[in-house]
Amino acid sequence: MYTAYNQEEIIFGLNVHYSTIINCKQTGEAYLGKYHFTEVPKLGSKEELLSITELLTLFEKDRLANLEKVGRKINIKSEDGKTNLKFNSINDCLVFLNTKAPSYKTTLYRYIKSGKPYHGFICE
Repeated sequence: MYTAYNQEEIIFGLNVHYSTIINCKQTGEAYLGKYHFTEVPKLGSKEELLSITELLTLFEKDRLANLEKVGRKINIKSEDGKTNLKFNSINDCLVFLNTKAPSYKTTLYRYIKSGKPYHGFICE
């Protein structure tokens, strides 16, 4: 769909993180479920060159759709069961938790995975 002469064009032009590109190239996984980063075109793929603006528009649309599909909603319950809150994003949840005690995204992710209470709340 798009040919770049170096990775920086993709990183800065299409707002794709370097580690995402590397991961997709190493694993063969498709970015956003349908875009492949490769140094060699895939056999049998349809060749249709898009401008960076057209591709950026497609990426933004697919990123939004992916967020809605995957969902980033966070539910938290107090350990005593009296409070049950829902947040639309991890950042919204952190804003709330920071009112209770200093909270950090990476720590919150670990607690969500483990199911252990974080600042008196069980986060899912």
